[in-house]
Amino acid sequence: MDGNTYICGIFYAEKKGEESYYLNIKGSSSSTSFQEVYWKNLMVFFSTAYRTNPKSNLLLFSNAKPPMREWEKFLSDIGVKIINISYEHKPPKGHWHAWQSTFYIIDCLNYLGNQVSEQDYVYFMDIDCVVLKNLDRLNEILKRDQFVNFAIDYPVDYKVHGVSRIDMKSSFSKNSGEINEYPTYFGGEIYGFYGKSNILKIYKEATDAWKMTVIEKSMVFNTEEHLFSFIFWKLNKQYNNAQSFIKRIWTDASNHRNVECSDTKLTIWHLPAEKRKGLYNLTEKVLNDKSKFWTVDSEDYITYLGKFVSIPRRSISRVFTESSKKIAKKLKIRTN
Repeated sequence: MDGNTYICGIFYAEKKGEESYYLNIKGSSSSTSFQEVYWKNLMVFFSTAYRTNPKSNLLLFSNAKPPMREWEKFLSDIGVKIINISYEHKPPKGHWHAWQSTFYIIDCLNYLGNQVSEQDYVYFMDIDCVVLKNLDRLNEILKRDQFVNFAIDYPVDYKVHGVSRIDMKSSFSKNSGEINEYPTYFGGEIYGFYGKSNILKIYKEATDAWKMTVIEKSMVFNTEEHLFSFIFWKLNKQYNNAQSFIKRIWTDASNHRNVECSDTKLTIWHLPAEKRKGLYNLTEKVLNDKSKFWTVDSEDYITYLGKFVSIPRRSISRVFTESSKKIAKKLKIRTN
């Protein structure tokens, strides 16, 4: 296959005074304990990407270095290049109370626009993803369509980070005239761009959209998901062509568990509820080059990973732990 494949992850470490809220992780986003979770998750993410796509270019965009030399060496050993760039599109304080590192992707696109060729395959994935297979089939889709995106079928009135699809329709209409259909909501777990020209196109659209919400205040984009949903709508690229490759999987029984047996056939799992659980625990295994993570054959690899993150089923210990927490939560509500 022509061109190089880039698998990119982003971690902007918020400093004291610029903290914001992140679902599924408690504590201050500037604290060492909070950021350690992300470092452990991204080591697992890049390890799975390296194991399944060893010839790919692995890029971590971050304003920070790993807090431990062992972790920094490990990432270097598996070929992860850490790209330290400034956050030029940081929203002003008070723009939105949560996820305020998400516009960092705009600056990452600017960097890549000057690095990749017209035949390269570029993916941004959330760092709480695991890559189960090589991306050859997805690359074929990306080359054909030029962009890869993944839709989340939210009810039109459901607000995600403060914005519903009804809000999106109203907001988009202000920019381009009245529209009849509700725009598609695209999740941030994966974005794919084929070649330099498309990255530069998206970068321009993203900077324009950012100005609309941050400077002109004519649009409402609280996170990059809103911003990219607008861009894909504007460019008529609402493909949802990653649907058969990736899924946002809720593994915790208390979070409306949506695991299916067919999830083992996917190429990528996005596991938001596993940041402090399975992904966190997997770190010890990926750091050990003698562990089963590195030695199990490809046929058993997905089964091995699934045991850590309750896919396709929960272990007895996991059922007991989650059931106990659920009971304790109910008792607390009754006694209050």
